[in-house]
Amino acid sequence: MEQFLYHLDFYIIPSKTSQFEENFTKILVAHHNHAKGLGHRLTLYRTFVGGDDVLSLTIPMESLGDMDLWMHTPEIVIEYFGQEEGIRILNDYSSAMKVWKSRITKRFEFNLAI
Repeated sequence: MEQFLYHLDFYIIPSKTSQFEENFTKILVAHHNHAKGLGHRLTLYRTFVGGDDVLSLTIPMESLGDMDLWMHTPEIVIEYFGQEEGIRILNDYSSAMKVWKSRITKRFEFNLAI
């Protein structure tokens, strides 16, 4: 069972929702079709009620060292789409966000045998 979760939260600019969605979808396509992509391991959630429009992505990890094997998204997108198109996708995706935040959480279990 995975001990860690890598979280990445994208805070989407409300007026640029379709721009974000279009380009994020292309990034997911690249991850799903690239030999070193993480598309098959991602879980996505999006704000449903309340607060900012945030797309949250998680990737389970056995150890923190799992991240050493990951290929970075810009490299995957540029390899998949080519230099010119890849950079355009990454720039359009980035400009549609207020900010992104990442964190790693560790599995926590309470001892219920009290």
